[in-house]
Amino acid sequence: MLLRFDHAKGLEFLENLLKVPEGDLAAAAKARLKKAEMIGKPVDIRFLATDGSTVDTQALHGKIVLVDFWASWCPDCIREMPSVRQAYQKYRDKGFFIIGISLDTDEQALANFVVKKLIPWPQCCDGKGWGSELATKFGVRAIPEMWLINQAGALVSTEVQIGQLDQKIGELLGSGDRLSRN
Repeated sequence: MLLRFDHAKGLEFLENLLKVPEGDLAAAAKARLKKAEMIGKPVDIRFLATDGSTVDTQALHGKIVLVDFWASWCPDCIREMPSVRQAYQKYRDKGFFIIGISLDTDEQALANFVVKKLIPWPQCCDGKGWGSELATKFGVRAIPEMWLINQAGALVSTEVQIGQLDQKIGELLGSGDRLSRN
């Protein structure tokens, strides 16, 4: 039996959770609702990367962009890194770009990790950990969290699973934007 997520009912459920007096549950619902409302809209992410380059999603129109919220101390993030790197190698010459948003507090530890693991894509790290400006702005409450932005600059998913990454990139490259919501 195939279960389908009813997007409208999911949004209604999240809106009802906002009314719950419990702070953490309401905050989580608010963050999830905010992400759901971003689907199909342009994503504006700008920062000076740790390597000194400037990153601006508006300048990346025409490319498929993976935004990877992660940290070098996160076991699940490290476990996913080989698959992310493999997707980068496979699609980078076809218009695929990755942006790393690190929740590290030790910028030197991040820099060492990036060098050791040969991570070629730009990283944003403000050293604030969970208080990171971009993580806070976009309601990131757990990592790893991967977002996919299409060639038009619109967010198509905030819940890309590593096992789906290759397929979703292929869909965007091969057929325009037939990717379904999350």
